[in-house]
Amino acid sequence: MDHHSFIGYRLGKSKSGAPSYDYWTSSGLITRYQFAPQYAVALRYEKIYDPHEIVPDFITGTAHGFQTQDVTATLEHTPNKNTTLRLEARQYYSKDAIFTASNNGLSKKDFFLMAAVAMSLG
Repeated sequence: MDHHSFIGYRLGKSKSGAPSYDYWTSSGLITRYQFAPQYAVALRYEKIYDPHEIVPDFITGTAHGFQTQDVTATLEHTPNKNTTLRLEARQYYSKDAIFTASNNGLSKKDFFLMAAVAMSLG
């Protein structure tokens, strides 16, 4: 029925000391396919490369900084023009063990499922 794909890339830099800069990058690919009037699926891949931990939200204190990739699959159901239901599965991968594991240790992988309801009052 309807298909959209997007590719994105971001580059950031921070002065680490004269005259050099440290860089971080973020890239991604998103594709969405609406296979019926009320249903769509989406697939997303993202990669963040911040080995010098420039982005304050991503400070891990590990040897390789913050270097992750994730894959996300989403199923959307729009029963009416004001409501969208989403079921999302996401798998993260990291170069270092930064995610909390079930045994209270750390892991290089993290997986979660999420359900969401988005409503418009207009």
